[in-house]
Amino acid sequence: MKIGFVARDKEFGSFVSKKIKDYGFTLNNKNPDIILCIGGDGTFLIAERKYPGIPKVLVKHRSICRNCEKNDFHGILSRIKDKKYRTIEYAKLEAFVKGKKLIGMNDINIHYKPPFALRFNVKIGDKEFNNLIGDGIVVSTNYGSSGYFYSITKKKFKKNLGVAFNNLVSRLKYLITDKEIKVFITRGPGYVCADNNKKIININDGDIIKIKKSKDKAKLIKLTKDVKLKF
Repeated sequence: MKIGFVARDKEFGSFVSKKIKDYGFTLNNKNPDIILCIGGDGTFLIAERKYPGIPKVLVKHRSICRNCEKNDFHGILSRIKDKKYRTIEYAKLEAFVKGKKLIGMNDINIHYKPPFALRFNVKIGDKEFNNLIGDGIVVSTNYGSSGYFYSITKKKFKKNLGVAFNNLVSRLKYLITDKEIKVFITRGPGYVCADNNKKIININDGDIIKIKKSKDKAKLIKLTKDVKLKF
Protein backbone atom coordinates (compact mmCIF):
# COMPACT_ATOMS: atom_id res chain seq x y z
CA MET A 1 0.00 0.00 0.00
CA LYS A 2 1.20 3.50 -0.88
CA ILE A 3 0.83 6.15 1.81
CA GLY A 4 1.45 9.87 1.47
CA PHE A 5 1.03 12.74 3.90
CA VAL A 6 0.22 16.43 4.13
CA ALA A 7 1.51 18.36 7.15
CA ARG A 8 1.42 22.05 8.02
CA ASP A 9 4.61 21.73 10.05
CA LYS A 10 7.52 20.74 7.82
CA GLU A 11 9.36 19.43 10.88
CA PHE A 12 7.34 16.20 10.60
CA GLY A 13 8.58 15.37 7.12
CA SER A 14 11.48 13.05 7.90
CA PHE A 15 9.78 11.63 11.02
CA VAL A 16 6.56 10.67 9.23
CA SER A 17 8.44 9.37 6.19
CA LYS A 18 10.46 7.02 8.38
CA LYS A 19 7.40 5.78 10.27
CA ILE A 20 5.55 4.99 7.04
CA LYS A 21 8.48 2.93 5.78
CA ASP A 22 9.03 1.25 9.17
CA TYR A 23 5.54 -0.26 8.98
CA GLY A 24 6.18 -1.74 5.55
CA PHE A 25 4.30 0.83 3.47
CA THR A 26 5.61 2.62 0.40
CA LEU A 27 5.98 6.37 0.86
CA ASN A 28 4.29 7.94 -2.15
CA ASN A 29 3.07 11.54 -2.32
CA LYS A 30 2.41 11.38 -6.06
CA ASN A 31 -0.14 8.57 -6.38
CA PRO A 32 -1.05 7.42 -2.83
CA ASP A 33 -3.74 4.98 -1.71
CA ILE A 34 -4.12 6.79 1.63
CA ILE A 35 -3.14 10.26 2.85
CA LEU A 36 -2.23 11.16 6.44
CA CYS A 37 -3.35 14.74 7.20
CA ILE A 38 -1.30 16.04 10.10
CA GLY A 39 -2.64 19.30 11.50
CA GLY A 40 -6.29 20.23 11.79
CA ASP A 41 -9.43 21.03 9.82
CA GLY A 42 -7.58 23.40 7.49
CA THR A 43 -4.97 20.77 6.66
CA PHE A 44 -7.73 18.35 5.68
CA LEU A 45 -9.24 20.92 3.29
CA ILE A 46 -5.85 21.54 1.69
CA ALA A 47 -5.24 17.80 1.35
CA GLU A 48 -8.66 17.22 -0.23
CA ARG A 49 -7.93 19.84 -2.89
CA LYS A 50 -4.53 18.31 -3.59
CA TYR A 51 -5.68 14.68 -3.47
CA PRO A 52 -9.43 14.70 -4.22
CA GLY A 53 -11.24 11.48 -3.38
CA ILE A 54 -8.21 9.73 -1.86
CA PRO A 55 -9.06 8.27 1.60
CA LYS A 56 -7.60 10.39 4.39
CA VAL A 57 -6.73 9.92 8.06
CA LEU A 58 -6.88 13.12 10.11
CA VAL A 59 -4.25 13.44 12.83
CA LYS A 60 -4.59 16.29 15.30
CA HIS A 61 -1.60 18.54 15.88
CA ARG A 62 -1.87 21.95 17.56
CA SER A 63 -5.03 22.84 15.64
CA ILE A 64 -8.82 22.72 15.82
CA CYS A 65 -9.90 19.40 14.36
CA ARG A 66 -13.42 17.97 14.68
CA ASN A 67 -12.76 14.54 13.18
CA CYS A 68 -9.13 13.86 14.02
CA GLU A 69 -7.97 10.49 15.25
CA LYS A 70 -6.37 10.68 18.70
CA ASN A 71 -3.70 8.16 17.80
CA ASP A 72 0.04 7.95 17.81
CA PHE A 73 1.65 6.80 14.57
CA HIS A 74 1.90 3.25 15.89
CA GLY A 75 -1.86 3.25 16.45
CA ILE A 76 -2.56 4.74 13.03
CA LEU A 77 -0.20 2.70 10.88
CA SER A 78 -0.69 -0.63 12.64
CA ARG A 79 -4.46 -0.35 12.27
CA ILE A 80 -4.19 0.57 8.62
CA LYS A 81 -1.89 -2.40 8.10
CA ASP A 82 -4.35 -4.73 9.86
CA LYS A 83 -7.28 -3.13 7.99
CA LYS A 84 -8.90 -2.08 11.26
CA TYR A 85 -10.72 0.92 9.88
CA ARG A 86 -13.76 1.98 7.93
CA THR A 87 -14.11 4.56 5.21
CA ILE A 88 -16.85 7.20 5.42
CA GLU A 89 -17.90 9.26 2.41
CA TYR A 90 -18.84 12.93 2.67
CA ALA A 91 -20.58 15.17 0.16
CA LYS A 92 -18.77 18.02 -1.56
CA LEU A 93 -20.24 20.98 -3.42
CA GLU A 94 -19.31 23.00 -6.46
CA ALA A 95 -19.89 26.50 -7.75
CA PHE A 96 -19.94 27.69 -11.37
CA VAL A 97 -19.46 31.33 -12.35
CA LYS A 98 -18.10 33.01 -15.48
CA GLY A 99 -16.99 29.68 -16.97
CA LYS A 100 -14.99 28.76 -13.86
CA LYS A 101 -15.60 26.10 -11.21
CA LEU A 102 -14.80 25.93 -7.50
CA ILE A 103 -15.12 22.76 -5.41
CA GLY A 104 -15.62 22.87 -1.64
CA MET A 105 -15.56 20.34 1.14
CA ASN A 106 -17.00 22.73 3.75
CA ASP A 107 -18.70 25.59 1.96
CA ILE A 108 -18.98 28.06 -0.89
CA ASN A 109 -18.93 31.67 0.27
CA ILE A 110 -20.37 34.55 -1.79
CA HIS A 111 -19.24 37.75 -0.11
CA TYR A 112 -19.20 41.50 -0.63
CA LYS A 113 -16.09 43.60 -1.15
CA PRO A 114 -15.82 46.71 1.06
CA PRO A 115 -16.98 49.40 1.18
CA PHE A 116 -20.30 48.44 -0.49
CA ALA A 117 -22.81 45.82 0.62
CA LEU A 118 -23.71 43.11 -1.89
CA ARG A 119 -27.12 43.29 -3.59
CA PHE A 120 -28.44 40.03 -5.00
CA ASN A 121 -31.36 37.68 -5.68
CA VAL A 122 -31.45 33.98 -4.83
CA LYS A 123 -33.45 31.19 -6.48
CA ILE A 124 -33.67 27.72 -4.87
CA GLY A 125 -36.02 25.36 -6.69
CA ASP A 126 -39.35 27.22 -6.90
CA LYS A 127 -38.43 29.63 -4.08
CA GLU A 128 -37.16 33.12 -4.86
CA PHE A 129 -35.63 35.72 -2.54
CA ASN A 130 -35.26 39.10 -4.18
CA ASN A 131 -33.68 42.47 -3.42
CA LEU A 132 -31.38 41.10 -0.73
CA ILE A 133 -28.74 43.43 0.71
CA GLY A 134 -25.93 42.36 3.01
CA ASP A 135 -22.63 40.50 3.29
CA GLY A 136 -23.75 37.63 1.03
CA ILE A 137 -24.55 33.95 1.55
CA VAL A 138 -22.77 30.78 2.63
CA VAL A 139 -23.76 27.42 1.12
CA SER A 140 -22.52 24.53 3.24
CA THR A 141 -22.28 20.74 3.15
CA ASN A 142 -23.37 18.75 6.19
CA TYR A 143 -19.68 18.21 6.98
CA GLY A 144 -19.07 21.96 6.94
CA SER A 145 -22.23 22.86 8.85
CA SER A 146 -20.28 23.16 12.10
CA GLY A 147 -18.05 25.85 10.57
CA TYR A 148 -19.00 29.16 8.94
CA PHE A 149 -22.63 28.03 8.50
CA TYR A 150 -22.91 27.45 12.26
CA SER A 151 -21.30 30.80 13.09
CA ILE A 152 -24.13 32.51 11.19
CA THR A 153 -27.12 30.31 12.04
CA LYS A 154 -26.12 28.55 15.29
CA LYS A 155 -27.49 25.39 13.67
CA LYS A 156 -26.06 22.18 12.19
CA PHE A 157 -27.62 19.68 9.80
CA LYS A 158 -27.01 16.09 8.69
CA LYS A 159 -27.91 15.92 4.98
CA ASN A 160 -28.30 18.00 1.79
CA LEU A 161 -26.96 21.57 1.56
CA GLY A 162 -27.47 24.47 3.95
CA VAL A 163 -27.95 28.07 2.82
CA ALA A 164 -27.09 30.75 5.38
CA PHE A 165 -27.94 34.39 4.66
CA ASN A 166 -25.04 36.44 5.95
CA ASN A 167 -25.82 39.66 7.84
CA LEU A 168 -28.71 40.83 5.65
CA VAL A 169 -30.65 44.05 6.09
CA SER A 170 -33.85 41.95 6.10
CA ARG A 171 -33.64 38.82 8.26
CA LEU A 172 -34.08 35.45 6.55
CA LYS A 173 -33.95 32.04 8.17
CA TYR A 174 -31.45 29.51 6.86
CA LEU A 175 -32.61 26.82 4.41
CA ILE A 176 -31.75 23.14 3.97
CA THR A 177 -32.18 21.99 0.38
CA ASP A 178 -31.27 19.36 -2.20
CA LYS A 179 -31.92 21.80 -5.04
CA GLU A 180 -29.46 23.83 -7.09
CA ILE A 181 -28.90 27.34 -5.70
CA LYS A 182 -28.68 30.26 -8.13
CA VAL A 183 -27.43 33.66 -7.01
CA PHE A 184 -27.93 36.70 -9.26
CA ILE A 185 -25.69 39.67 -8.45
CA THR A 186 -27.55 42.94 -8.99
CA ARG A 187 -24.83 45.15 -7.52
CA GLY A 188 -21.27 44.25 -6.63
CA PRO A 189 -18.43 44.06 -6.31
CA GLY A 190 -17.94 40.79 -4.48
CA TYR A 191 -16.16 37.45 -4.69
CA VAL A 192 -16.77 33.71 -4.55
CA CYS A 193 -14.48 31.32 -2.68
CA ALA A 194 -14.47 27.71 -1.51
CA ASP A 195 -13.22 26.58 1.91
CA ASN A 196 -9.77 28.02 2.68
CA ASN A 197 -8.74 28.12 -0.98
CA LYS A 198 -6.85 31.33 -1.74
CA LYS A 199 -8.04 31.23 -5.36
CA ILE A 200 -11.13 33.42 -5.50
CA ILE A 201 -13.41 34.52 -8.34
CA ASN A 202 -14.33 38.20 -8.48
CA ILE A 203 -17.97 38.98 -9.27
CA ASN A 204 -19.91 42.09 -10.24
CA ASP A 205 -23.23 43.35 -11.56
CA GLY A 206 -25.03 40.78 -13.72
CA ASP A 207 -22.98 37.74 -12.70
CA ILE A 208 -24.79 34.49 -11.92
CA ILE A 209 -23.42 31.86 -9.55
CA LYS A 210 -24.78 28.30 -9.61
CA ILE A 211 -24.09 26.04 -6.64
CA LYS A 212 -24.98 22.37 -6.29
CA LYS A 213 -23.89 19.13 -4.65
CA SER A 214 -20.94 17.55 -6.41
CA LYS A 215 -20.94 14.00 -7.75
CA ASP A 216 -17.49 13.60 -6.18
CA LYS A 217 -17.10 12.51 -2.57
CA ALA A 218 -14.46 13.03 0.09
CA LYS A 219 -13.38 9.87 1.93
CA LEU A 220 -12.43 9.93 5.59
CA ILE A 221 -10.85 6.94 7.34
CA LYS A 222 -11.99 6.23 10.89
CA LEU A 223 -9.88 3.78 12.87
CA THR A 224 -11.61 1.15 14.94
CA LYS A 225 -9.96 2.06 18.21
CA ASP A 226 -8.48 5.28 19.63
CA VAL A 227 -5.32 5.45 21.68
CA LYS A 228 -3.53 8.45 23.14
CA LEU A 229 -2.04 10.87 20.63
CA LYS A 230 1.75 11.10 20.85
CA PHE A 231 4.28 13.03 18.82
